[in-house]
Amino acid sequence: MFRPILTALALAPSTTFALTITLDYTYDDWFTNPSNPYGAIAQAALQAAADDVSDLITQTLGAIDTNFVVGYTDPVTAGAQITADYQWLDPRDSSTTFTYNPTLAQDEVVVLIGAQTLGNFTWGEASPAVAQVQYQFAGAPADLAEALDITEILANALFGRGGPITQSVNTTFTSINPNGQADLTFASVGGSVWFNDSPSNNSGRDAFTTHANYYHYDHTTPVGFGKIDLYSIALHEFVHLLGYGSGDNWINNVNGTDWEGSAVQNLLNSDGTDLVAPDGYHHADGLTGLGLEDGIERTTVLNPSPTTGQRDQLTDLDAAFIEDIGYSTNVPVPEPGTGLLLLSSLTLFGRRNR
Repeated sequence: MFRPILTALALAPSTTFALTITLDYTYDDWFTNPSNPYGAIAQAALQAAADDVSDLITQTLGAIDTNFVVGYTDPVTAGAQITADYQWLDPRDSSTTFTYNPTLAQDEVVVLIGAQTLGNFTWGEASPAVAQVQYQFAGAPADLAEALDITEILANALFGRGGPITQSVNTTFTSINPNGQADLTFASVGGSVWFNDSPSNNSGRDAFTTHANYYHYDHTTPVGFGKIDLYSIALHEFVHLLGYGSGDNWINNVNGTDWEGSAVQNLLNSDGTDLVAPDGYHHADGLTGLGLEDGIERTTVLNPSPTTGQRDQLTDLDAAFIEDIGYSTNVPVPEPGTGLLLLSSLTLFGRRNR
């Protein structure tokens, strides 16, 4: 039972956004399968979810046009190169790892889309791309620490993208130089999202006609009774890839099941107690906010489990969590003591499930 809202306010996103989520179907054989009669309408639902997340985010992310940087001392007596090879999970099986280094435009993240057998009750999973770092040195060992310091600054400017930090790497190289150390930070480049192609069983892909008994594909029509809304699952998973639930920017705000971010605390007039699910990477089950499209109280997008027959939408509370992990949004964040008194109830890949 949800507690009542004492103050209601519809917060509608603007039509201008900074983030661009590019959906890549290179590794897909479900949505793009020519035998799938629902493929086109399902892809439209995924694109709508990507656009709605993009529409919320106003954070600028720098472009990535190479996967390595080189810094030299002055005069050029030594050089250090840092290479970041991004590791992605194949969305067709979630166990095969491969290197994929996309050239990203400013504000762009890439999502590899696919489907695989997950069995009953799991509808989608997401796994952020992870940077694997390599270093190369040349020159006099006494000069390498300085060269590495220069390279570290260049690497953080490129791979940090000027945005929230989702991954950090701290590495020392005392075998090369007693002072050799690199503290590297990485922002999101995207990741892999896959959906359940076997909702009726655990033994393999269901027939496309069987999928329609479980999924509601059309994001422009009301969700059918007992159906799981594909748009809502996609919305949930795409937010995960921003570091939501797994990145350093999330972890730094979590203390057990308590949330220490100020935007959420201010919005709820709360100390953050029990706002995080026991799994550590979702909201507490039953947490609610005001829909950004309709201003109606509804469960947040990052609740652990979807509800059949329901279409989710981003809420002001989702936006506050996103602000707390470092992204700017077009939803005003209240100052302390001025937040809406949302008396929200709690009914209480790293990959992230839903």
